[in-house]
Amino acid sequence: MSRLLLFLGLALLLGGAAARRWLAPVPLRWLSTGLALLFVGAGLSVYQPLRELGLLAPADVLDYLTAVSAGRAALVLLLAATLFLVAEVQKLPALILAGLGGWALWGMAGIGHGGVHGDAVRGLHALHAGAMSIWLGGLGALLRVPAPERLAVARRFSPVAAACVGLLVLTGLGMSLEHIHSLRVLQSTPYGQTLLLKLLAFVGVLGAAFTVRRSLASTGPGRRLSLEVLALVAVLLLTARLGGLPLVH
Repeated sequence: MSRLLLFLGLALLLGGAAARRWLAPVPLRWLSTGLALLFVGAGLSVYQPLRELGLLAPADVLDYLTAVSAGRAALVLLLAATLFLVAEVQKLPALILAGLGGWALWGMAGIGHGGVHGDAVRGLHALHAGAMSIWLGGLGALLRVPAPERLAVARRFSPVAAACVGLLVLTGLGMSLEHIHSLRVLQSTPYGQTLLLKLLAFVGVLGAAFTVRRSLASTGPGRRLSLEVLALVAVLLLTARLGGLPLVH
């Protein structure tokens, strides 16, 4: 649950802010809701391991947040995300927003598998989460655009979505090579099976996205856009599930 809340929070905050600046007038409550989800998700990510150990005293929580890598990553995420929202409200330059967004993604990537494989793999996790956030946030913004204007906005978003797809494929491949060392584990372990389901769901997303892109040459995305959003949410659910499963050794 904590991973899902974190991913949804990033999509609303980072993806919503990107769409707000370059696509459509996304309401500020999207971003504030995203920040709230990040606080809840990060709080759960800290609470759950401490509860299992029976270490819930204030001193234990402080030690976890300052001495444990995952705890420090949660703090980085929340600090960067809060500053990101402030920067967007104050309409600071996009470069500052991008830096704070990257910092938030780096913190997010340190919570879970990305924090135990070194900086290179952590960077892959950060880029993966960032691409998914921008894609989902942009799709959500498109659903809010009035039908007469949606075609033009969708055409502007199309190359951004294509770049996100490419980045998701490349980073996903890199993470899979790091975490999966034999094809046999794809069928014999919960992690491998969930990864296969995610790949199938991603193929579904690509199929839905393809139909949307084809429709841009004629009448507009219409209901196909909703299917793409639903398929991407399914990928998000499976990604969150992967983050909670033990890695294959």
